[in-house]
Amino acid sequence: MKKYLRLLPLILYPYAYIIYFILLFTINDISEKIANLLTSGFVVLIIGYTVLTLITAISSTVLAVKGKYSAYETAKMNLAVKAWHIPAYIFHLIMFGVGMIASIWGIGFIMIAVIVDLLTIALSGINAVSCAVKLKKEGIISKGTTILFGIGSFIYCLDLLVAIIYVFQSRKHR
Repeated sequence: MKKYLRLLPLILYPYAYIIYFILLFTINDISEKIANLLTSGFVVLIIGYTVLTLITAISSTVLAVKGKYSAYETAKMNLAVKAWHIPAYIFHLIMFGVGMIASIWGIGFIMIAVIVDLLTIALSGINAVSCAVKLKKEGIISKGTTILFGIGSFIYCLDLLVAIIYVFQSRKHR
């Protein structure tokens, strides 16, 4: 359980934006100053949270490659991160749809959805690379497969398939 708590910033990364938008749109114009404070502090907060999440992903990668976790544990952690991101991706797809309906004013929605998705897939991909390296280190997959799966971990939808394959491959050799 402790290993999953270590990955909490990575798991919650796409939801930070969702919570912000829910708060922003539920404040019923009580004060424009509150919205301005939220917006100006938002950039600093998100940059800080992104850096924290990047550190989390890199430290998780280092711990897995150094041998703190087995290949199976690393694969399960990777799959958990990818699975927890699915509802956020659905929300971002809805945001994209709203942005398309909103015409010119929806460009902001579309840009935010795309940027958050790209950052989320990049950060979870860093974590997934540790799984590929760990499976290679334990002799479960070949070097070519490691490279192929490492690249696949950074591609939408394919990353979840790769995470599932990691779990099945590592479970066979456990």
